[in-house]
Amino acid sequence: KSPEEDMFDYLIMSSGRYTNIGLLSSSMFIDVDSDDNPDIQFHNINIDQNHEEDIKVLTMKSYNMRREIAQSYIDANKNRHIVLTMPTLLRQKSRGRVSLRSSDPKDKPKIISGYL
Repeated sequence: KSPEEDMFDYLIMSSGRYTNIGLLSSSMFIDVDSDDNPDIQFHNINIDQNHEEDIKVLTMKSYNMRREIAQSYIDANKNRHIVLTMPTLLRQKSRGRVSLRSSDPKDKPKIISGYL
């Protein structure tokens, strides 16, 4: 469906794509080291058939995946609905920080990743 048809369904019929909370349909938490605190969160993301832009935003912008990986998802989505399961580490060991580089709001922030 086109965005216009989706909006019509939402406004007139109270149904369709815009009646949910967005692309994220569910998530789950996994505790891998048995300390009663989850270590990984999996986001399950439903993508309707032929929604290339949604896939680009999720894979390349949000998860910084390589273009060829994103393209494999785009190719799979051309003729079918897909569900992407994306992991997030909840308690990573490295701790970085973000601070202001200067008082100029146009300056990029100073990002210290803390990986090493």
